[in-house]
Amino acid sequence: MTTKALNYALTFFIGALGGYLFGAKVPADNPNTPLQAAKQSNQVSRQVDQTVVYNTTAISQTPIECQYPAELSPAIMQSCIQRWNYQGGRDLTVGTLLELIADEGSAWAHVPEAKAELARQLRDAGDSVQAALWLLAYAMDESRLERSDRALTSVKQTLKKWWQQRDQSAATFTKVALQYLQQKPDDSQAHWWLAQLAHSEEQFDIARYHALLAGTAPDFFDAAEQLLASMEPNAQISSGTLVVPLNRSTNQYLLTGMIEGEQLTFLVDTGASISAISYAFAQQNLVHAFTGQRVLLQTAGGNYQADIVKTDTLALGENFELSVNNKELVVLSEGASHGFDALLGLDILARFHFAINADDRSLVLQLP
Repeated sequence: MTTKALNYALTFFIGALGGYLFGAKVPADNPNTPLQAAKQSNQVSRQVDQTVVYNTTAISQTPIECQYPAELSPAIMQSCIQRWNYQGGRDLTVGTLLELIADEGSAWAHVPEAKAELARQLRDAGDSVQAALWLLAYAMDESRLERSDRALTSVKQTLKKWWQQRDQSAATFTKVALQYLQQKPDDSQAHWWLAQLAHSEEQFDIARYHALLAGTAPDFFDAAEQLLASMEPNAQISSGTLVVPLNRSTNQYLLTGMIEGEQLTFLVDTGASISAISYAFAQQNLVHAFTGQRVLLQTAGGNYQADIVKTDTLALGENFELSVNNKELVVLSEGASHGFDALLGLDILARFHFAINADDRSLVLQLP
C-alpha cells in the first residue's frame, strides 16, 4: 500500500472513531450496528434495575394488589412471594401468607393454591409438621381431584418418613395421621402405623380399633391379627357363659349398663369397631375422664375426630355381671345418639364368643 493510501485509510479510521466517541449518528434503520445493540442492552438493564427497586419496596409499601388483588393469578402470587422473600426472607413470607389466608377480605383466603404455597414455604423453612397440615388443608379445599390426590400423596410420604426415622412425637404423628385419614379413611397402612403407635403407648383400645381397620387389607391382615391376639382382654364375666337380657327398639337391641356408678342404656352395635359414649353423658358424668387423645370415627354421616374418655369401671348386664376396667371409649358427636347413652362395639364383644338370640331377646357371651 502506498504512503498516500495508508494516510487516507488512517484518516478515515480516526474520523469514524471520533464520530462514535463524540456522538456521530449511525443510521437508525440498521438494528445490527454495535451502537444499536448497546442501546438495547442499556434498556434491558434499566428495566432490571426498575424491577429490583420495585421488589425491594418495604412491605408496608407493598402495592395493594398483593394483599387485595381482584384476581389472584399464579403470576401475581409468585410475584408477591418473590417480593416478600427478597424484602424479609422466608419468615416474612410465611407470616404474611398466614395473615392473608386468615383474612376473609383477601383473595388469598379463597384460593386453595395459596395454602399449597404456604405449605411449600413452611417445608423449605424446615417445619414439616405445619407444612403437612397446610397441605392437608389445601387437599380438602382443592376441587380438582388429581391435585388433591397429589397433595395427599405428599403427606403420606411425609408420614412414612416420620415413621421410618421416628423423628416426631407420638402426639404429632397421630395428629397429622388422623387428619390425613379424614381424607383417606381406607388407607390401611396409616391405620397400621397408628395401631402400632397406640400399642406402644399402651392405649390398647385405640390400638385394637386401628388394627381392625388395618386388617381389612390383605397386606396387613396377618400382622393385625397377631397384634390383636397379643393384647390380653380385660373383660371378665362371673361365669363361663353369660346371658344378658335385651330390650328391642324397632330394629335395635338395647341393654342396661353402668359406668362409674351411673346407670345407662347401651345400644348393641356389632358393626362398631370401638365402643362409644354419648356426648351428653360424657359431658355430664365423665368430664374428668377426657384423655386429650382423639381417634378418627368413620360413620354413615361422615368422618370426624372423636374425643376419648377412659373409665375406671364399666359393667353390663341385669346384675352387672360383665365388668371392664380402665376402658377407653370414644365420644359420639353431639346429637348422634337417640334413645341410648352408649354403644357396645366389637372391642368388647369380640373378646367372647357371642350371639344375639332373637327368640328370647338375649345376648349370649361365652369365654373363648
